[in-house]
Amino acid sequence: MSVLACSIAVRRALGRVVVTVHGELDGPGATILERVLSDLIEDQGNLDVVLDLTDAHLGDPLAVGTLCFPAEQARRHGATFSVCGPAVASR
Repeated sequence: MSVLACSIAVRRALGRVVVTVHGELDGPGATILERVLSDLIEDQGNLDVVLDLTDAHLGDPLAVGTLCFPAEQARRHGATFSVCGPAVASR
């Protein structure tokens, strides 16, 4: 079993769901993040989801692609999916 290079926290604030990523978002972390976002949007039906990447580093350029699927799910359900505070440059 591998150890994730990031942590993912979910909280509710002012009617939205905020998903915060801390650390390096690599391939395995991106896969888990995509599952979490999909569950929140598709399965739970949350209509306002914010992904906070203020304290995250994109360790794998392909991790950015992880954001496309949840954005499409949100659009299909009439929900809002937004990303805030991404790191300017990856390490």
